[in-house]
Amino acid sequence: MLILRFFLFLLPFQFALSPSDGVDLPVARVLAASIFIVWILSGIWKRTLRVQWGLQTAFFLSFGFFLAVSVSVADESAWAWRKFFFLASFLPLYFIFLEKISEHEHQGLALVRSFVLGACLSALVGILQVAAQLLIPIETLFAWWTRTLLPFFLGDTFAAVVAEYPSLLANISGETVMRASAFFPDPHMHGFFLGLALPFAIFFAWKDKTAFWKWGAGILFVADLLTFSRGAYLGLMFACVGFIAYLVSQKKGNVRKLFIGMCLVVTVFLIPNPITERFWSSFSRQDGSVAARLALYQGAVSSIGERPLMGVGLGNYPLVVKPSAERRDPIYVHNLWLDLAVEIGFIGTAFLLLFFMRTLWIEYTRCRQGTEWLSLAVIGSLLIFFGHSLVETPIFSVQVLPILLLVLALGNRSYDQK
Repeated sequence: MLILRFFLFLLPFQFALSPSDGVDLPVARVLAASIFIVWILSGIWKRTLRVQWGLQTAFFLSFGFFLAVSVSVADESAWAWRKFFFLASFLPLYFIFLEKISEHEHQGLALVRSFVLGACLSALVGILQVAAQLLIPIETLFAWWTRTLLPFFLGDTFAAVVAEYPSLLANISGETVMRASAFFPDPHMHGFFLGLALPFAIFFAWKDKTAFWKWGAGILFVADLLTFSRGAYLGLMFACVGFIAYLVSQKKGNVRKLFIGMCLVVTVFLIPNPITERFWSSFSRQDGSVAARLALYQGAVSSIGERPLMGVGLGNYPLVVKPSAERRDPIYVHNLWLDLAVEIGFIGTAFLLLFFMRTLWIEYTRCRQGTEWLSLAVIGSLLIFFGHSLVETPIFSVQVLPILLLVLALGNRSYDQK
């Protein structure tokens, strides 16, 4: 448990190893693979290995099966294997989290607290990053951040790619500003991470009644806004709409207070300010990035129509868009579900979507049986992820994927099964 908690806390600050020139190996991948090896060998040796079997496990393993099969249809098999081994490094964590969480609720809460504490520290870094440009010229700050700090956390090669495609910058009201990204490769992945943590910080504050978690939730929310990620805002809106739809029928006093809080969050996106301007530009065809993404969506749908069952092969979509593409070129559909469907086919993608949606339904059922704060937090976290995933692809992030697996394991916890 201590190793898992350290792993989750470390994720926003994980660094890269460089075993050879041009190779960046995130330490999170090494830790994840090591944790899995120790878990499975220890379980076999002690004869305590348990994997809960059911419809959810079948969906999850079926998704993994189609990931493996997609490698065989890829034209560039080296790219496919690279992505497959990346996912294979982390996906087994789901079963480890599920086992630990299902042993006792306190273990699940301990894991979540470690993750949220790390997210709060990362949020503070992001806020300081944005505030620093008030004192330091943005060109100087950007150069120092990408050339001095990020090479340690991302690796020299990956950091050079980030500097070449400066998504760390955004144009707000005609002015270039640096966005809250902390030590993540871009503010979108930082927004994913903060968004997944925010509902848990809110419900810790609600359950424990302590100022610490209230401050933590506030810091996470402010940093999420300062990412200026329209996908992050979309995720927050999804969660707010989902909570309002659920809470409007409740009659408990605490729930009414939470409902009022959700309404206040919604007003942030209604009052004119740089954040709302950034959010509403997502729906304008005059925005260059919006037009580019619509073109990507159309191209992805066309590609899925041509190869619907098996896709073009894991990691091979960049070659469909640009045959001369390099491996590190950031070419993808900017929609998790379309990205998966175009590379592994719609059947494999459907298994993951069914797994995701059924997790939401399980937690909703728990809430109907009696308002359970942890279930509400899981629902909020998954809704934020789903809304944001409609415009980004986060499962190849070493920080986001493990947390998504943790939240999904929380949603499928079962204290009466082994």
